[in-house]
Amino acid sequence: MEGIYQFVQSTFSEVCNIDSEEITPTTNLFSDLGIESMDFMDVCYLIDEKYSIRIPIGEWMGRVNEGDESAADLFVFEGFVKAVSKLVEAEFA
Repeated sequence: MEGIYQFVQSTFSEVCNIDSEEITPTTNLFSDLGIESMDFMDVCYLIDEKYSIRIPIGEWMGRVNEGDESAADLFVFEGFVKAVSKLVEAEFA
């Protein structure tokens, strides 16, 4: 997961023009960093391409909106990386 963590962190940093040191495990991607939805989509696309996965953004948003999952589970950096890691593991299982 360390490699995924570093790739995701550097991708957010580059795409969103944010110093990578501002992105910590407890950083909320939207409220703490002010990431725009288009930038978030661009980051997800690059992650999808790198790991040959598809991040189900709409599904994740729906689960948060329905109260089935907390925003922290998916949109706080550490939770986001864990969710991406699960997708990567499933792809290569």
